[in-house]
Amino acid sequence: MRIVNTVFGDATGGRWRVVLDYARVLTERGHQVLLVLNPRAARVESLPWGVHPAWVRNSGHYGLFAIWRARRLIERFRPDAIIAHCGRSVGVMSRAARGRAPIIGVSHSNNVKRMVRANAYFNISTHIDGLVNVYPRHSELAYISQHDRDPGQDRHHGSIRPRQ
Repeated sequence: MRIVNTVFGDATGGRWRVVLDYARVLTERGHQVLLVLNPRAARVESLPWGVHPAWVRNSGHYGLFAIWRARRLIERFRPDAIIAHCGRSVGVMSRAARGRAPIIGVSHSNNVKRMVRANAYFNISTHIDGLVNVYPRHSELAYISQHDRDPGQDRHHGSIRPRQ
Protein backbone atom coordinates (compact mmCIF):
# COMPACT_ATOMS: atom_id res chain seq x y z
CA MET A 1 0.00 0.00 0.00
CA ARG A 2 0.94 3.62 -0.44
CA ILE A 3 0.39 5.41 2.86
CA VAL A 4 0.72 9.07 3.84
CA ASN A 5 1.63 9.44 7.52
CA THR A 6 1.37 13.02 8.70
CA VAL A 7 1.74 15.28 11.71
CA PHE A 8 1.54 19.07 11.45
CA GLY A 9 1.63 20.07 15.09
CA ASP A 10 4.53 19.90 17.48
CA ALA A 11 6.61 16.95 16.30
CA THR A 12 8.36 16.23 19.59
CA GLY A 13 7.98 13.87 22.51
CA GLY A 14 5.52 11.00 22.53
CA ARG A 15 3.55 12.14 19.49
CA TRP A 16 6.72 12.27 17.35
CA ARG A 17 7.78 8.85 18.65
CA VAL A 18 4.40 7.37 17.59
CA VAL A 19 4.60 8.99 14.14
CA LEU A 20 8.09 7.54 13.63
CA ASP A 21 7.01 4.12 14.93
CA TYR A 22 4.08 4.00 12.49
CA ALA A 23 6.38 4.98 9.62
CA ARG A 24 9.02 2.41 10.60
CA VAL A 25 6.59 -0.49 11.07
CA LEU A 26 4.68 0.25 7.87
CA THR A 27 7.91 0.48 5.87
CA GLU A 28 9.25 -2.74 7.40
CA ARG A 29 6.04 -4.48 6.29
CA GLY A 30 6.63 -3.44 2.69
CA HIS A 31 4.40 -0.38 2.44
CA GLN A 32 5.55 2.80 0.73
CA VAL A 33 5.33 5.63 3.29
CA LEU A 34 5.34 9.35 2.59
CA LEU A 35 5.83 11.25 5.85
CA VAL A 36 4.28 14.72 5.51
CA LEU A 37 5.61 17.18 8.07
CA ASN A 38 5.65 20.83 9.04
CA PRO A 39 9.21 22.04 8.32
CA ARG A 40 9.16 24.22 11.44
CA ALA A 41 8.36 21.33 13.77
CA ALA A 42 10.06 18.15 12.52
CA ARG A 43 13.49 16.64 13.11
CA VAL A 44 14.36 14.64 10.00
CA GLU A 45 17.61 13.20 11.33
CA SER A 46 15.57 10.57 13.17
CA LEU A 47 13.53 9.30 10.21
CA PRO A 48 13.45 5.52 9.76
CA TRP A 49 15.21 4.08 6.73
CA GLY A 50 13.05 3.99 3.61
CA VAL A 51 10.61 6.69 4.74
CA HIS A 52 10.34 9.62 2.35
CA PRO A 53 9.68 13.07 3.87
CA ALA A 54 7.63 15.85 2.30
CA TRP A 55 7.05 19.32 3.68
CA VAL A 56 3.87 21.33 4.13
CA ARG A 57 4.20 24.60 6.01
CA ASN A 58 1.04 25.32 7.98
CA SER A 59 -0.13 27.50 10.80
CA GLY A 60 -3.62 26.25 11.53
CA HIS A 61 -6.45 23.89 10.68
CA TYR A 62 -7.61 25.86 7.63
CA GLY A 63 -4.39 27.08 5.98
CA LEU A 64 -5.23 27.41 2.28
CA PHE A 65 -1.60 27.10 1.20
CA ALA A 66 -1.18 23.96 3.33
CA ILE A 67 -4.33 22.43 1.84
CA TRP A 68 -3.18 23.27 -1.71
CA ARG A 69 0.32 21.86 -1.10
CA ALA A 70 -1.05 18.71 0.56
CA ARG A 71 -3.50 18.23 -2.33
CA ARG A 72 -0.61 18.33 -4.82
CA LEU A 73 1.32 15.75 -2.77
CA ILE A 74 -1.75 13.49 -2.67
CA GLU A 75 -2.25 13.80 -6.44
CA ARG A 76 1.39 12.83 -7.09
CA PHE A 77 1.74 10.08 -4.47
CA ARG A 78 -1.78 8.60 -4.93
CA PRO A 79 -2.06 7.08 -1.43
CA ASP A 80 -4.32 4.20 -0.50
CA ALA A 81 -4.73 5.65 3.01
CA ILE A 82 -3.76 8.76 4.97
CA ILE A 83 -2.88 8.50 8.66
CA ALA A 84 -3.30 11.92 10.27
CA HIS A 85 -1.98 12.45 13.79
CA CYS A 86 -4.02 15.03 15.74
CA GLY A 87 -6.69 17.50 14.74
CA ARG A 88 -4.63 19.86 12.60
CA SER A 89 -3.45 17.01 10.38
CA VAL A 90 -6.98 15.60 10.05
CA GLY A 91 -8.33 19.05 9.16
CA VAL A 92 -5.75 19.82 6.49
CA MET A 93 -5.55 16.33 4.99
CA SER A 94 -9.32 15.74 4.84
CA ARG A 95 -9.77 18.99 2.92
CA ALA A 96 -6.82 18.20 0.66
CA ALA A 97 -7.77 14.58 -0.08
CA ARG A 98 -11.38 15.37 -1.07
CA GLY A 99 -12.30 11.70 -0.82
CA ARG A 100 -9.32 10.37 -2.81
CA ALA A 101 -8.11 8.29 0.16
CA PRO A 102 -9.58 7.47 3.56
CA ILE A 103 -8.34 9.58 6.46
CA ILE A 104 -7.43 7.61 9.60
CA GLY A 105 -7.24 9.95 12.58
CA VAL A 106 -4.93 9.27 15.52
CA SER A 107 -5.75 11.41 18.56
CA HIS A 108 -2.93 12.01 21.01
CA SER A 109 -5.00 14.19 23.36
CA ASN A 110 -8.48 14.74 24.77
CA ASN A 111 -9.22 17.46 22.20
CA VAL A 112 -11.07 15.38 19.60
CA LYS A 113 -13.46 17.90 18.01
CA ARG A 114 -11.44 18.09 14.78
CA MET A 115 -10.89 14.33 14.67
CA VAL A 116 -14.52 13.62 13.76
CA ARG A 117 -13.82 14.49 10.10
CA ALA A 118 -11.75 11.29 9.83
CA ASN A 119 -13.13 8.19 8.10
CA ALA A 120 -11.74 5.93 10.84
CA TYR A 121 -9.78 6.26 14.09
CA PHE A 122 -6.95 4.68 15.97
CA ASN A 123 -7.97 5.60 19.52
CA ILE A 124 -5.16 5.23 22.01
CA SER A 125 -7.57 4.77 24.93
CA THR A 126 -11.18 3.92 25.75
CA HIS A 127 -11.43 7.43 27.21
CA ILE A 128 -10.67 9.03 23.82
CA ASP A 129 -13.05 6.57 22.14
CA GLY A 130 -15.78 7.81 24.48
CA LEU A 131 -15.00 11.45 23.65
CA VAL A 132 -15.31 10.75 19.91
CA ASN A 133 -18.62 8.92 20.44
CA VAL A 134 -20.19 12.08 21.92
CA TYR A 135 -20.23 13.73 18.48
CA PRO A 136 -23.36 12.94 16.43
CA ARG A 137 -21.40 12.71 13.16
CA HIS A 138 -18.37 10.50 13.49
CA SER A 139 -16.92 7.48 11.74
CA GLU A 140 -18.37 4.07 12.47
CA LEU A 141 -14.89 2.52 12.47
CA ALA A 142 -12.51 2.64 15.42
CA TYR A 143 -9.57 0.73 16.79
CA ILE A 144 -8.80 0.80 20.49
CA SER A 145 -5.44 -0.45 21.72
CA GLN A 146 -5.75 -3.80 23.44
CA HIS A 147 -3.67 -2.35 26.29
CA ASP A 148 -6.44 0.07 27.25
CA ARG A 149 -9.58 -2.06 27.08
CA ASP A 150 -11.83 -2.52 30.07
CA PRO A 151 -11.50 -6.17 31.17
CA GLY A 152 -15.25 -6.90 30.91
CA GLN A 153 -15.69 -5.08 27.62
CA ASP A 154 -16.90 -7.17 24.68
CA ARG A 155 -14.97 -5.70 21.75
CA HIS A 156 -13.10 -7.20 18.84
CA HIS A 157 -9.60 -7.51 20.26
CA GLY A 158 -6.85 -5.76 18.31
CA SER A 159 -8.79 -5.08 15.12
CA ILE A 160 -10.77 -2.32 13.50
CA ARG A 161 -14.40 -2.90 14.34
CA PRO A 162 -17.71 -1.14 13.75
CA ARG A 163 -18.90 0.97 16.66
CA GLN A 164 -21.60 -0.67 18.75
